[in-house]
Amino acid sequence: PNRAVFVLALTAPSKSSNRRPTDAILGGNDMRIHWPAIPHNWRGNINELFIVAAGVVLGIAATEGVRAWTDAAEIRTIRAALEKELTDGYYARNLREQLSPCIARRTRELNDWLDLPPDRRPRLPDYIGLPLSVLTYDTVWQVARSNGSMAKMPVRDLLGYSRLYGSHNVFVENRKREMEIWYDILEFGGRRTIDEREASLLRVRAGGAMRVQAAFSSNRKVPVAELARLGIRRTDQNDRQLLKRALADRASPLCQPLFPA
Repeated sequence: PNRAVFVLALTAPSKSSNRRPTDAILGGNDMRIHWPAIPHNWRGNINELFIVAAGVVLGIAATEGVRAWTDAAEIRTIRAALEKELTDGYYARNLREQLSPCIARRTRELNDWLDLPPDRRPRLPDYIGLPLSVLTYDTVWQVARSNGSMAKMPVRDLLGYSRLYGSHNVFVENRKREMEIWYDILEFGGRRTIDEREASLLRVRAGGAMRVQAAFSSNRKVPVAELARLGIRRTDQNDRQLLKRALADRASPLCQPLFPA
């Protein structure tokens, strides 16, 4: 009764009939017309509209729920990968910090050697030493930024990860500068006599090594606070690996006296 019905049926006139075909169009007996039924009241229309609207709302809610669940699962995966990548970078920073006293002593020994009269300088060791460290990457961060995964995180967490990786990039650049300086210093291994130009170059390189050391120290506090805020913690296993690696590097030539007694 609440639905409008319109039925139009046309039948061909019988052969015995004397009516013309056009008579049906004009309203002959062979044409049946049912006029639309008017709803009984306005509440019926409102009920139908409510049912349609509720169906649309439920469909949208179900779609958004599935999308939210998928986004949450993706964010959990990205967070775990970022945590692993950042933790590895933090271990590399700690390892570099463990070598800081060795680097400071080596540059001081080189400057003391340069301060000696040329005829009193002992022969430098063949291998002066090189600050070693583990490799660090930001592959997960780059992938998460390129596919839009980071945009699904809360803004505060997104800013925290941005600061961490900004500090990580500074650390990587300092490492590149440091390695270039120390590879130049290695060229002086085994030398006893050097001219004034070479002596000036070695002194500049030793000073550059100390400036990079100061840059490492100024960039050290940033990751500690952000790692703690994001809940990224070191595990005991990684701490033991870090200690083992640090102790091995402390036994390297860089951490031994330049001129053993």
